[in-house]
Amino acid sequence: MNGNFKVIEPYPTPEGYRGPYQEIAMYVRQLLQCEYAMVAVPGKDSIRIQGFAGPNGEKDENLAADLISGLRDWGPLVVGDARLIVAPVLCGGHIMGVLIGYSSQPGAFTTGHLDTL
Repeated sequence: MNGNFKVIEPYPTPEGYRGPYQEIAMYVRQLLQCEYAMVAVPGKDSIRIQGFAGPNGEKDENLAADLISGLRDWGPLVVGDARLIVAPVLCGGHIMGVLIGYSSQPGAFTTGHLDTL
């Protein structure tokens, strides 16, 4: 990953629809007890935000794009004063997706959280 990639918003979905990516993002948020979680799928030179979960069902694609654009690696890693956690979902040695958690509190994540993801 070189950091020069385009962040693509999620595919449009009907109002109130919660597909599998959204369900996963909600589960990651609950599992990590963080403010925001997302599921993204990297491509050759882009990454598509597939699911985003925030407080009270809040969706903030701008925040999602900002968080992803600062990444230089798909992880697993804890970055940004331990406010951001990134874990790849692998299949056959290929990255199929990336799970991302964010907290506004410094020190929110440890390497133990990577094991949990």
